[in-house]
Amino acid sequence: MRDIKIDGVGKLYGGGEYRNIVIDGVAECEESLRAQRLEIDGKFQCSGNIDVEELHCDGIAKFLGYVHAKRIELDGYVAVENGGDFAAREILCDGGLKSDGQISADHLFVDGFLDAKEIVGEKIEIHSTPRAVARLFTRQGCKAELIEATELYLEGVKAEEVNGQHITVGRGCVIERLDCNGTLHIEGNAVIHQITGSYTNV
Repeated sequence: MRDIKIDGVGKLYGGGEYRNIVIDGVAECEESLRAQRLEIDGKFQCSGNIDVEELHCDGIAKFLGYVHAKRIELDGYVAVENGGDFAAREILCDGGLKSDGQISADHLFVDGFLDAKEIVGEKIEIHSTPRAVARLFTRQGCKAELIEATELYLEGVKAEEVNGQHITVGRGCVIERLDCNGTLHIEGNAVIHQITGSYTNV
């Protein structure tokens, strides 16, 4: 496997399999990519699917296919379009992430901006604190149609539906429907319009 680095303006022709891909400039790819590590410090758009061990984005990226990884770190802004999955064992987001498909992870930690159709996982923690790069694209906080996990902590999140076993709903949350079968803790000014399930208030 080979390494590739784009410093200026370039294009990855034919997709392929790589060891390390580094985007420091502006690049695009119309095919699917496989790599051990994809690092985006500039601007990148890919029309195909992405399969990597690690994805690190400090810049701006748009993916028109699915993204599958073991570990994803986002300090910049990523948009996933066309309903593609954005999936990893671990996702750490200090920047912005927008997806019209499903975001899934064993462990998802967000301390930034998140806009998604569906978020599912084992342990999900979301703090709505948009950083400077995310504010370039939106002034809203975190929102989702569906959030589902075994363990959930939400702060400043707007959601239509939330499902889980052990749920903490923090300050600034507005949730239409919540179903809990375990423990439920509600903090501060959180608003939940409908609560169902077999749960214990803690």
